[in-house]
Amino acid sequence: MGKRQLNRCAIVAVKHCNLSCAGCNHLSPLFKEEFIEPIRYKQSVTILAKHVEFNTLVLQGGEPLLHPKIDELIRISIGSGLARKVHVLTNGTFLHKMTDQFWDEVDRVELSAYPGVKVQEIPPERMKKVKLSYLGTFNESFSTQHTWDADLVQKIKNKCNIFGRYCALSRNYFYKCVISSFIPSQVKHQVLTSETVDGIMLEENDEFEGKLLGYLDDKRPLKSCEFCTGTSGRSFPHTQANKMDWLSRHDRPVGEMIRRL
Repeated sequence: MGKRQLNRCAIVAVKHCNLSCAGCNHLSPLFKEEFIEPIRYKQSVTILAKHVEFNTLVLQGGEPLLHPKIDELIRISIGSGLARKVHVLTNGTFLHKMTDQFWDEVDRVELSAYPGVKVQEIPPERMKKVKLSYLGTFNESFSTQHTWDADLVQKIKNKCNIFGRYCALSRNYFYKCVISSFIPSQVKHQVLTSETVDGIMLEENDEFEGKLLGYLDDKRPLKSCEFCTGTSGRSFPHTQANKMDWLSRHDRPVGEMIRRL
């Protein structure tokens, strides 16, 4: 049996960021500085590549260009056999510092440009690899309040364009939803029993493939879904927020944060 074919996988190179966007769905303003170790990363992608293949690996964060060994992570990603293409998702504030190796090896740079955030000029020959998205608005992404309405959670999940389509690899855990790799570690609630509650540990044994495929085929909402707006959140103008009170603006019911379903 061939490998399971999947769409996108985020490689969480770092979780922290130099910005503090009010609508960050990766909760980056809450995370302290931490970098994925290339050796551990290579071990993880080697295990995962035996069972699945993605169209695209996306090195992201937080802000992935904060990682001092981003070139090495790109090289490992290319050699892993885990995906056909390797992209980097960035706010662009450090792009001018990237090496020739970075630009030569990455397939595409997905640049999210925000109002008021300065990005230094990039040479025209480099811009050929850049896909620019200007993000003047964000969508409400999650609540610190638990959603007890199971029907609402299911509706949000059913309309979500991320669940099962945009996976994540963080440390030595795999997640079928990238957002579920961030919410449990920062939203404190009894149903979020651990930081990895919605992921599956990567293991080098005969049972792992069955566990992985069973996990991917399980269509029930994750625990993080009970706090998440999926892709149904209301939009609002982009702003930079104070990290000290960043979380407090998310202390509202999910039902108030979503568009009509």
